[in-house]
Order: sequence, then C-alpha cells, then structure tokens
Amino acid sequence: MIEPVLDAYDIQGNIVPGFRRKQQLLVGFRGTDRMSLRKVAAIIARRLTPLAAVLDHRDERKAAFLAGRDPATRDDLWLNYAIGIGATDALGIGAARDADLAFEAGMVPSLTGDSTRKTLDDGSANPAAPANWLVGGPAHVLDLLLIFAADADIEAKAQATIDEISASGLVPFYRDVGTLLKGDKEHFGYQDGISQPGLFGTVKVDGASRFITTRYGIPDDQGTAFGKPGQPLQDPTQFIFGDDDGDLRNGSFLVFRRLRQDVRRFYADADIMAGELSVAIGRTISGLELRSRIVGRWPSGQPLMRAPADPNRLDPDLALNYFAFSRTLPDLTLATGEKIPGAAGDPQFQQGRSCPVWAHIRKVNPRDLPTDKGGPDETRSFQMLRRGIPFGKAYDHETPTNPINATDRGLLFLAYQRSINDQFVTLNKNWMNSDVAPTAGGYDLLVGQHLAASGDHASKSADFFDGPSGRVVATSALSQWVIPTGGAFLFAPSIGWTERVAGPIA
Repeated sequence: MIEPVLDAYDIQGNIVPGFRRKQQLLVGFRGTDRMSLRKVAAIIARRLTPLAAVLDHRDERKAAFLAGRDPATRDDLWLNYAIGIGATDALGIGAARDADLAFEAGMVPSLTGDSTRKTLDDGSANPAAPANWLVGGPAHVLDLLLIFAADADIEAKAQATIDEISASGLVPFYRDVGTLLKGDKEHFGYQDGISQPGLFGTVKVDGASRFITTRYGIPDDQGTAFGKPGQPLQDPTQFIFGDDDGDLRNGSFLVFRRLRQDVRRFYADADIMAGELSVAIGRTISGLELRSRIVGRWPSGQPLMRAPADPNRLDPDLALNYFAFSRTLPDLTLATGEKIPGAAGDPQFQQGRSCPVWAHIRKVNPRDLPTDKGGPDETRSFQMLRRGIPFGKAYDHETPTNPINATDRGLLFLAYQRSINDQFVTLNKNWMNSDVAPTAGGYDLLVGQHLAASGDHASKSADFFDGPSGRVVATSALSQWVIPTGGAFLFAPSIGWTERVAGPIA
C-alpha cells in the first residue's frame, strides 16, 4: 500500500507512539460549561506534547538500549488529554457522538460486562459496580482527563497546570500516579506491553521523513507487512481519524479503565487450583505453571508458544512477540543482522496444548486462528493501541504481612482506537467475557468477567487440556482477580482542533 503521511505536530503523542516515561499522572475533572472548557483548551493547547516529541524520545530510549545503558533522565513534563461526551457536545464536536455507538452510550455494564450489584453480601459497597467507582460511572462523571508524563517529581511539576485549570471553573476530583515497575512488569509479576500493532505511514520531523513504526527488514507473510518480528502493520485509520473526518481529524477514541489487581488472591487461588488439577491429572502442576497458562506467557515475557514448558528459556527481546498459534514460523535474519529463532506451531491448537485457548494473550489476539468473527485480518482490525501503566506499590511476596500489601494497586488501562464499539467491546465483552468466543474452551480467567443473575461476579470456568496425558479437566477461577474501579469512554482531539476552539483565559 502507499504509505500515508501523518501530521507529527497535530496528533497527541500518547496516541502514537505512546508515552514511555517512568511516571504518569492522571487527573480527572468535571464540568461542561462551554466557556470554561474553552479556557481549558487555551491553557493546555500550548503545553500539549505531539507525536514528534515522543518519537524523538523513543529514539533516545532505543539508542540507550542498543548501547546497554539506561535512558537518560529528563526534566521535562509531557501532557495529553481527552474529554467525555458532555464536553464534546459543549464544544461542538457532535460528530464524536455520531461516530461511535459505545461513546454515545458511555461505559455502561451492557458494553463492558461490569458488575451491577451495588452492595456485597456483607453490606459493604461493591467497588466493581459503576455506581461506586472512584472515577467515572454515574456518581463521578469524567468530563476531562489530563495525562501527564515525566521521569520524576511528576505531581509537583504538574500542579501549576492543574491549579490553572481548576481556576477556569472545572472541578478536579480524581488523581492517580502510575509508575513503571522493574522489568516492565505489571503487578502480577508478568512483563507487559510486548504485543502492540505497528502503523503503516511516515511523518516529517524537523524536515526529515521517517517511518512511524521502525522496520526491521522482515519479509511480508501472506500479504501482511511487519515492523518488529510478530508486529503486523495496520492502517493508521484503524486508530486515528483521517483527513475526511472534520473535527475528528487526527483524534482518537480513548478507553480508560482503572483496574484494581488482587495479587494475594491471584497467587493463592492459582496455587489451590494447581493442586486440584495435579490430583485430577496425575502430574504436578505448579502455581507458576498455571498462572503462566492463565496469562499465556512466563513472567519474563517469554510466550508459552515459544517455550511451553521452560520458564527459563532466554530468547532475544525481539523474539518475544514472534509466534503464531497454529503455524510454525521460520528463523529470521533482521536488517541489522540479528538472528531471530523461529517458533513452532501448536500441533493441537484447537485444544490449546502449548497455550490454552483461554489464556489472556490468545483470547484478545488469536493471531493466525479462525474465530467467531472471521480470520486473521478481522482479528488484527480489533486491536487497539494500549498505553497503560501500573499504579500503586509493588506487592511484597517476601513479607506477606507487610502493610504495603494491603494498599491499592493495579493498572491504569489506556487504549486508543477508531471505534470503541468495534474494537474494545469486541475484545472485552465479546471475547474476554465469553467461554465460547473467539473459540470455545473457557473464559479469560485473568481479566474476563462473568456475572450471575444477581449482577455480581460469578465463577469463570475453563477446560484445562493436559498435553502429555490428553486429558481435559474443568477448572474455575476462585475469585475476580482484576476489578474495575473506574473508567470512561473519551475522545482525544487533535492539537490543531484544541488550538482552534481555545477561548480567552481571563
């Protein structure tokens, strides 16, 4: 295809290529007064961080990686933002409401599968019910979300901007600090963010044209082009509105989810479940093995498809996303000369011998497999640009009684897309929350939700296929390990639109 040209100074940088700073600060405001919102636009327009700046930072990180050193710590503060439907209506972007049914409906349980039960059996408030969320939901409508990024002291650096926006008439009511954990892991201890789609297209930065996604000289495979090994290139209009979309041009819909992670229960439940499976199957299945089957990767990020039984196998970093579920992939030699070992396909992929059909990474990205929605082309069209970051202190496994373990932790899930209804809802409600899709065999035990008639979380079942014995044993998640405690469907406008709508500050 002809490479499209994107505007590197008009697209917010967290959309493409994505903030990768050590800290992020999310701040939520309420308020839909038009004049106040125009003042806010004027305040933030001159501070927004574009694609071009973030691309330069990506180059710095890559150079540091290749040199075997940590990236230099920067002193600057980045800022992006997104607004809710009340704000888009007030500012005259009615096209956002018309462009997506899910954005118009809002983050309601019928689109997410979230719990509708407000009170738990003990009489306490159910934190998973949108009525009790910390941000979003009917009680805490999110009209403006600021996304700051820095390498240190982020709250102090952002406070002046927060104060200025507060003085404009909007009311701040929510904030969370996200911090990258050691080894790019999330709180359950697994390396995250490995699998991301790439984008076709070029941008011009400082007068020089360059690819948006780095190309590594990988040959096309069945008509699909790649950036990194295992990273298919998609048309940018899958994520970003194009030149014919009026006020939506160079903008993107943002799904924000505040996901609490119950680390203690995840580990304890997996150990119990593994013990029960060991008895039923007749061989020892460790808690580590079961947790990794639930995820689809070992804690190092090594996919089960590359190392079904070896958590200690070491492959090059660029190999960690190079695999398919049914097909065997050949060895590669990259343009840099680096050798990437191939990956064997699963001889029993229908049952999920190497990687379970209900593993998280297979549920949300079946890659080369047929699904209830079609084939690999359709699967790629549902993918989003994920930009999440952990919040809270890391769990102390060495000292379970450490008071820090009782504090709140989880993931600030951020994902950009062209269609919330076609992308997020498909992956979340239709696949993760289903035991029969994208293929039958079980729920996504890690993140999926299954509700009882009461509206409360119910048990999630899955068929554990044991390759050596050929036996299939039913198992069930004993708890809901990932609990939504906030979120909203938002729109991230272009920088140019923000400048045009900006009004007088005084």
